Amino acid sequence: MYTKAILLASVFLACHAATAKVSMVKVYSGKIPTGNGYTIKLEIPKDWDDPGAYTKVTLYQKGKSVFSLNELQASDLKNVDNFPENTKNIGKYLKTFPLSFKSRSQHVLAMSNWMGGSSDDELILVSLFNHTPKVIFQKSVKVLFIKDFDGDGYYDILKAGGRGEPNG
Repeated sequence: MYTKAILLASVFLACHAATAKVSMVKVYSGKIPTGNGYTIKLEIPKDWDDPGAYTKVTLYQKGKSVFSLNELQASDLKNVDNFPENTKNIGKYLKTFPLSFKSRSQHVLAMSNWMGGSSDDELILVSLFNHTPKVIFQKSVKVLFIKDFDGDGYYDILKAGGRGEPNG
């Protein structure tokens, strides 16, 4: 009796796991133009019909997955008016730019996550240096400029003011 219960539980869990796995479809894949050897893959679930151009982003280095973001409703970067002049496009949805105008090896990956309604899209910035990509900025915000305002050599973000907030 005990063995039969374990067998039934195993079958139930195997069936549940098989139905829970979502089949993904590649939207874009390619090299990230940073010189650090990163590649990127954007995916959506099969039969996706909700807003968002991709729902999952995975970064690879030497063929090994080193970073992933899931459950996005990502869109193009309409929430940033002006990127630094040395910004490069990655496909039609992402951009990359150096952390500073002096840097050749420290880059930032910019992406946008649709928040829905009347709020600004979420700007997500991922560091692509020290071989450990990580989110360094994630906020629902309208950005006017990404440039070095204070002369320290690193880019700053100038956001548009919200209700009752000044620009800055």
